[in-house]
Amino acid sequence: ISDLLRGDWGISPVNGQPVLEEIMKYFPATIELSIVSIILAIVIGIPLGAIAAAKQDKIEDHLIRLFALGTYSVPPFLMALVLQLVVFYHLKLLPSGGRLSPLIDPPQHITGLYILDSLLTMNWPALVSSIEHIILPALTLALMVFGVLTRLVRSSMLEILRLDYIRTARSKGLDERTVIFKHALRNALMSAVTITALIFAWMLSGAVVVEYIFNWPGIGRYAVQSILSLDLPSTMGVTILYALTVTILNLIADITYAFLDPRVKLG
Repeated sequence: ISDLLRGDWGISPVNGQPVLEEIMKYFPATIELSIVSIILAIVIGIPLGAIAAAKQDKIEDHLIRLFALGTYSVPPFLMALVLQLVVFYHLKLLPSGGRLSPLIDPPQHITGLYILDSLLTMNWPALVSSIEHIILPALTLALMVFGVLTRLVRSSMLEILRLDYIRTARSKGLDERTVIFKHALRNALMSAVTITALIFAWMLSGAVVVEYIFNWPGIGRYAVQSILSLDLPSTMGVTILYALTVTILNLIADITYAFLDPRVKLG
């Protein structure tokens, strides 16, 4: 344990490199992909969940629930392949994989996140290319998980909309949009915080299938390569990284509760 705390995670017998250095080389790519994916999932999932609750049992509610269930049920490899087939092969709008065009040099390494590093160094060709390459894998991950957020927010909203303070707000003549998005949605987000943190932890642990199909050089691909080559130190390193990620993100979720609900006090 003391060696782990000092950053000594062992040496990979496959390439002779320190495991921690190898993980830090692949992890930024997964961080970048996960951040973009979770932003897309939140932007899509939470508003749709609120709309579904506000339009309960109407056509909008049924369509949103059907869309959420459909995307959640589709296997990851199928979702990725369909997006590649439609967007890359037929429409020719976005690249099919990789992190950057082979004709463009990577931005100067600052954080390891190509989009952020391109902005910091004002490397506009790298910025455009990195955004184009991340859209399809990020959208695949977002569509895989946004249905969970949508259904959770809808369920929480339906419970909250039956409470007395919501009826009071409506009786005061407040606009329905204000009641839904200012009063009800804020409290409904409480239940979504934990699941969002867990989803983000899952993404950071490496969405293996998505990273492989889109040739994304992240921690998921590294983990599979380590397992297939029987690289025990690297496999253990990835496992430890995942455990730390889940622990830290759960702590962040608990802290976030205090900002969403003033009744929650940090002990």
